[in-house]
Amino acid sequence: MRPGATFTFRGFGIQRARYIDVFDPPLHGLVLAETEFTTDEDMRTFEPPENIVAEVTDDPRFTGGQLVQAHRTELISWLNDYGIKLNPDY
Repeated sequence: MRPGATFTFRGFGIQRARYIDVFDPPLHGLVLAETEFTTDEDMRTFEPPENIVAEVTDDPRFTGGQLVQAHRTELISWLNDYGIKLNPDY
């Protein structure tokens, strides 16, 4: 990690997800939702909302440590792996 590297985002708490993170430039366009469960059964039976585009829980590229170092071109490439197209100029 680069010393002092940071990124900014707006976080919103909602009932079905613990947090919704809406990222600022250069990661603009990225929105992540985090859900926590109190039991394994809750986790197994969870059905994400219809507007969830991709599950990235097990993808290390979408951890804070990786995102803080990411360039916009990398984010676009990572999302492309999920079939998500971001406008590079947005």
